[in-house]
Amino acid sequence: MRNIVAKTVAASVLAAIAGMAASANAGETIDFVSLNGGPVNSGGTADNGGTGSRGIETIIFNYTFTNSFLWNGGITTFGTLQNGGSGTYASEARVRVVLPGSNSSNSPDVQAFTTSSYGASISTPGSGVNQTLTFGTSLGGGINMLGQTVQFRFYESYDDPGVDQTWSDLRIQFNDYVPPTPPSNAFDLGNISGVGSDGHTLQSKINIPQGQTTPAWYTFTWGGGSPVDFFTYGSTVGASTQNGDTVMGLFDSTGNLIAQNDDFLYPPGWSHLGFGNGSGADADGPGPAGAFVSGSPGTSASSLAAGTYYLGVIGYNGSGTPFSAGWNCLPSNGVGGSVLLNIIPTPSTMALLGLGGLVATRRRRA
Repeated sequence: MRNIVAKTVAASVLAAIAGMAASANAGETIDFVSLNGGPVNSGGTADNGGTGSRGIETIIFNYTFTNSFLWNGGITTFGTLQNGGSGTYASEARVRVVLPGSNSSNSPDVQAFTTSSYGASISTPGSGVNQTLTFGTSLGGGINMLGQTVQFRFYESYDDPGVDQTWSDLRIQFNDYVPPTPPSNAFDLGNISGVGSDGHTLQSKINIPQGQTTPAWYTFTWGGGSPVDFFTYGSTVGASTQNGDTVMGLFDSTGNLIAQNDDFLYPPGWSHLGFGNGSGADADGPGPAGAFVSGSPGTSASSLAAGTYYLGVIGYNGSGTPFSAGWNCLPSNGVGGSVLLNIIPTPSTMALLGLGGLVATRRRRA
């Protein structure tokens, strides 16, 4: 076992060799062999005899980023490992990434290889190995890396007795994150925080023509605090009969999927998303659906935080979960019809209106 003392590289030295771009989506690339002045030990501690060395790393680099770019965990790794002897597996060589605030990457961390045993050396493909790292605290819509000091901690997931592997080449490219573009055709409902104060349910109707397979989109601003329900009672899209069959998805302003729901009652297949344990409203009056309360389908105990949101409604396509991050959605079944979005933040609203008061209107509230 070759013993290498833990090493911290000064930010001034790092800045002089930072910013290497290996591809068009590179935000910044760190060349660890150049930083170290030679090959880098893979990081196994002294003869652990099979015990992994994650969390007790001794090969450590601190690196301060000099480029301004948005990063959301995407990396590309380029490198060559030199075999350390019997029992050496390439897949065991890892690098843990620790962001400011002790926000550590989750296992498997940076892992350039999935190969077990190998010959004298092994290299990544010319295009590198792509990964998306996840962290204990989510990166959300990405973080700007300019000036961020990040720790890279080398280790082996299984540390065999004897000589470790060494990196004769290791470059980790932090890829620039380009946020997804919000739906350009979203109908703006404005600020809906005061909905229900005038004794009316906010409703908005969008007609989807036959053959369209993309969602109807809404955007709105919410002030937070009170319970709120979104539901598609009265929609006809997604089913050939009068009663529609919808799926609903709610996203934040950066494209993160908050929640989605297929049916709160079937048949018909109308959708519901509620927050803060629901408003207590009963969408179908004396019908079988029941009030939107804790435990109702699509209801969350968590309140909806203040912010800007996007809500998509699509006809059922065989999947109850067609929405995914980045405002993505699987195609619908193409059955046209109307989307009637209902929003209720207070129990008194439905009590005032009753089922007969649900008139399909398209309103914008300031």
